[in-house]
Amino acid sequence: MEGITDKDFAAKPPSPAKKSRAGRTSPRTTIIPKSCKLNVTTAKIDGIYKELKVLLLIKHVHAISVLLRVFLEMSVDEYLVSKASSTLTFKDPKSPRILDKKLKDKVKETIAHMVAKGAPEKDFKGVLTAMNDSQNPFSIDTLHAYIHNRFFTPTDTHLVTGWDNAQPFFEKIWP
Repeated sequence: MEGITDKDFAAKPPSPAKKSRAGRTSPRTTIIPKSCKLNVTTAKIDGIYKELKVLLLIKHVHAISVLLRVFLEMSVDEYLVSKASSTLTFKDPKSPRILDKKLKDKVKETIAHMVAKGAPEKDFKGVLTAMNDSQNPFSIDTLHAYIHNRFFTPTDTHLVTGWDNAQPFFEKIWP
């Protein structure tokens, strides 16, 4: 046999391993990741949750920012009334008027109730930090500005960061 050598019968060296794609993730297109599964039991709040899961950040940043603010307040209100047996109002100490609690106070009350029921306080670090930092994308002041300040525009990355920091909080509200 012409042209055949011992090299032709030797084992071929293994080809280099292909790189795994597991490390590469595609950018998120919605504020709520597909992996997030909340058990929202109130119809209107569930509708808002479902809209937040499908609205595209690149096209609907204003709608998402407003809905996120609404989702937060309605979720907290529902938790306080149904699980903490709390009210959403208080008597003004200076007059006979009944006033609505501020969103920041309702969030703090919700977290305090969850912690008292055994939830680790560290799970709420993102929300607690946001409430006390006006530069945070999930601060109550920022969420209000998305709605009430015509010169303040949300960014998709800020909204995603805000959601990611608050997701453990929402998971405790809607287990």
